[in-house]
Amino acid sequence: MDMRMYYRKIGEMEEQLPEDAVVVISLETADGGKPGIPTEVSRRNAARLIVEGRAQAADAAQAASFRETQREAKLAADEVEAARRMQFTVVPSSDMRKSGTRPPKV
Repeated sequence: MDMRMYYRKIGEMEEQLPEDAVVVISLETADGGKPGIPTEVSRRNAARLIVEGRAQAADAAQAASFRETQREAKLAADEVEAARRMQFTVVPSSDMRKSGTRPPKV
């Protein structure tokens, strides 16, 4: 393949893509590529994958579903991280009496 033609096709495809971050759906390839896996990539990488026949651009519904799944996974990971960082301080009741505060009733 002529390299000029290859890069021209990538440039043309890149111009057609509407967003900076594009969700693509992988296609089955001869070198073992698994079909149907959504991924968010840069516009340039999406154009390259599409031109090479390794992926296709996701439609609006697929992209929205993928991004919602990613958002939920991020929230869950943030909650786990916050729980891991939660710190407790154990204050003996004698120290609380000295400071004039009452321990909470349980």
